[in-house]
Amino acid sequence: MINNINEEINKIIKEYKSKKIRITPVNSWRASELGHECLFYLFLNRTHWDKKQQIDIEKQLILEEGIIQEKKVIDDLKECGFNILEQQRSFYEKKYNITGHIDCLIQHKDLIPEPTLVEIKSLSNINFNSINSIDDLKKSKYYYIRNYKTQIMLYLFLIEQEEGLIILKNKVNGQLKFIPVKLDYQYVENILKKVEKLNKYLEEYEKDKNIIDKIEKCNDTSICKDCVFNYFCFKDKNWGNGLMVQDDINIEKLIEENKQLEEFVSLYEENDRIIKEYFKNFAEKNNIEKEQEILLNDKLIKINKIAKTIYKVPKDIQEQYKSINYYYIIKY
Repeated sequence: MINNINEEINKIIKEYKSKKIRITPVNSWRASELGHECLFYLFLNRTHWDKKQQIDIEKQLILEEGIIQEKKVIDDLKECGFNILEQQRSFYEKKYNITGHIDCLIQHKDLIPEPTLVEIKSLSNINFNSINSIDDLKKSKYYYIRNYKTQIMLYLFLIEQEEGLIILKNKVNGQLKFIPVKLDYQYVENILKKVEKLNKYLEEYEKDKNIIDKIEKCNDTSICKDCVFNYFCFKDKNWGNGLMVQDDINIEKLIEENKQLEEFVSLYEENDRIIKEYFKNFAEKNNIEKEQEILLNDKLIKINKIAKTIYKVPKDIQEQYKSINYYYIIKY
């Protein structure tokens, strides 16, 4: 076996997967994307679809993994006695020119007697745990998760159902979560007003191409940094003191790795906070004044109360000994 077998096999896989990446014409407003918070992106997706930057292999793999996870959820539901109906049914709304396709309808003789719309999403562990209602979707720091509410609301409206379900799957442990969704007509009306605005921009664009400069941009770096059209915005961006360009593939690789690890760090920090808060309250309740060991099933927990001396210095004294230290804030 060759020494660099891992690299060589992955090279073959990436070459194969890269052939599956396609940029196709967009002739309608896709329900799955209308929750996007940038009108400029939605507009360019219709008028400049052929100018998109291609997604990379990693994102292609994520998309394919989502399809695999969706199929697994449906297979599991079938095995548990649920009927799966109208899987991947397409629809077209002529007035607003909205298209989409639902994951499926599900039915169960005892729990869900009427065929009910279902939208299936697979999430990381931390995102899975943070979402317990339809409104939690809109609170997510990830724009693509915030989009999900708009997607299922449009689906409910367009197939004329009052209620549906979002099924979340934890990609780490396979756990499922079923979140009921009720059609919110006011929410849908706001979406349709957004589509009307976009359609008006399209009409004006046919007469005057300069209208593109007047379309609102979100200016949210958490969205812009991964946008396939970000070069449209960056070319006109005011860079303040100027933009310095650096080329270091090793640092770039570390940044990409950190993006993958970020959610796990956040999960660790949140779990650590909850655990320490629990045992702090335990210590106070039990008047623990010195080092104490606690057996939690097979885990040994140590608590030690430590005194910390704090000096409260008057402000006028502080001012006499003030010094300025500089440090850098690095964001990526």
